[in-house]
Amino acid sequence: MPPTDLAIGYQTLHIPGQNYPVGVAVGLTHGLTNILRIAGEVGLSIDQQSGSNLNGTLTLYQYGVGPRLIASSGRVLPFAQLLVGGVHTRADLPGAAVSTSDNAFMLQPGPV
Repeated sequence: MPPTDLAIGYQTLHIPGQNYPVGVAVGLTHGLTNILRIAGEVGLSIDQQSGSNLNGTLTLYQYGVGPRLIASSGRVLPFAQLLVGGVHTRADLPGAAVSTSDNAFMLQPGPV
């Protein structure tokens, strides 16, 4: 494995009560040992709403950092990770003359 790697990808996001169908994520990892890497990720997800009671854009930014454990089994590299960080949400609803944002803690487990 390279000492440092970069990944860029498309993402969809589902949180209870809301879907963000369009998004992008950028991840970076750096090897500390053969099985332990430090991982960081930032992402952006957007949802356009248009309806009689809601019209506007909902945006979610996420960022996190944490350990990634890799179990090497040939060409396949299954991993588990736990990222700690935050999320920033923004709602721009021009029809209701509302623009608001909020910040929250994020704890994101990764695939195995």
